[in-house]
Amino acid sequence: MNRSEVVQDVRWSCFEFALDQSRSSRYKHAVRHLLECASLAANVGDFGTHEAFGARIHGKNTSFWSPL
Repeated sequence: MNRSEVVQDVRWSCFEFALDQSRSSRYKHAVRHLLECASLAANVGDFGTHEAFGARIHGKNTSFWSPL
């Protein structure tokens, strides 16, 4: 696992935690994590695409998605 894959995994975990636990105070950080994951996607191997991750989590906590 390269550094980009590790960072991607950590960011996705932080993002999912904020949404799963409905931590609205963390949403601004979750947005940053999501955007960082998108920028890392080109450097990460076969982990599943950023788009697939987005499809999996979209629909959770609709208040999160309004700023995007």
